[in-house]
Amino acid sequence: MSGRHYYWMTALLCLYTAIPSVADASSDTVESRLEAGLGVGALITPDYRGSKTYRSYVAPVPYVIYRGKIIRSDREGVRSDLFSSDQMEFTLSLAASILLDGDKNERRIGMPKLGSTLELGPALNINVTGDTLHDKWMLSLPVRAVFTLGRGSPEHIGWLAEPQLSYRLRRNSWNWTFRMGPSFASESYHEYYYGVGPEYARPDRAQYRARGGYSGFNSQLALSRRAGNLWYAFFVRYYNLNGADFMDSSLVETDQGGSGGLAISWVLF
Repeated sequence: MSGRHYYWMTALLCLYTAIPSVADASSDTVESRLEAGLGVGALITPDYRGSKTYRSYVAPVPYVIYRGKIIRSDREGVRSDLFSSDQMEFTLSLAASILLDGDKNERRIGMPKLGSTLELGPALNINVTGDTLHDKWMLSLPVRAVFTLGRGSPEHIGWLAEPQLSYRLRRNSWNWTFRMGPSFASESYHEYYYGVGPEYARPDRAQYRARGGYSGFNSQLALSRRAGNLWYAFFVRYYNLNGADFMDSSLVETDQGGSGGLAISWVLF
């Protein structure tokens, strides 16, 4: 395995297993500013939504939590809290989609390789039913710019808006989070994944120009637990593309699918 692939595999699992959970503030322990450890994780996921090709990965998983006044890296992801209260918060956050073997997808043979992407943008989170933002129902309204990663300079490929309704619960030392909501994307984002230029058309792959709009419905169930120096995390995701504005693309092989992953980490300090 090349050094570059090892780096991306580790990053992929780190991002996918930094799954949302009830904030640790709900426990009786005092939080330290920095926690670090190492573990192992596994992931199975399609090459892209609508693809029937799935790949699985196993790799070391870095465990890093930093609770600064401005920047936070924890089980909610990486973000900067610009404004926060028990009822509402405005943040800047990061998300990523890591793809190692996009050039091996048979449906896309001869086409440009799909790359890993980084998403960056603001989000408004609103408490719906809980005493704080970290329990029961919350509405999240993120908008993110999407950039490709890898060789060469990052390229802006479009925008994503993914309003989500989430429910958080802590029970029997387990943190549970359920999320669901629609996804909307710009024309250039859909074109990156589902467009087929005239030079790439063939009998089983018709020319297609994507348009922006509805991008499907997503849901996720995640749970995690800290027991002594061990941290466990699991998640399953499901997507449904019925009605999506790129369903006419010949690159779409199925209208639904999902992914899943787990991680076990030893917290050193």
